[in-house]
Amino acid sequence: MRRHERRGADVTTHLLLEELRRQRMEGRRLLDIGGGIGVISAELPDTGVANVTMVEASPAYLAVVRRVVESKYGSRPTQFILGDFEAIADTLPNADVVTLDRVVCCYPDGEVLLKEAAGRARQLLAFTYPRDR
Repeated sequence: MRRHERRGADVTTHLLLEELRRQRMEGRRLLDIGGGIGVISAELPDTGVANVTMVEASPAYLAVVRRVVESKYGSRPTQFILGDFEAIADTLPNADVVTLDRVVCCYPDGEVLLKEAAGRARQLLAFTYPRDR
């Protein structure tokens, strides 16, 4: 998070954020899957996102996110859920916008993950996949 605060989002995440900012985000519900330290969630409060739900499998990352992101949304609802998205997807509400920033490549079954994520997206599914170098 300190690196992000000093230099901003890395190139891939920056591209995703640019595309999200081109969309009308005002009043939309955001579901950020595997959000890590919360860069996507932390960068979008000024777009008018109505609320954010973040699902993350790492308790350490979730602790950082809660500390950094919650205050940025003020009175708008924020929810931080610890768990494997695929395992708990059926318990989550749908969202207007669903994001996965470099999650698909690290997940054991990326195809199943994307299907579950798409099933939760009412309007937009946005994901990144790093290039194989």
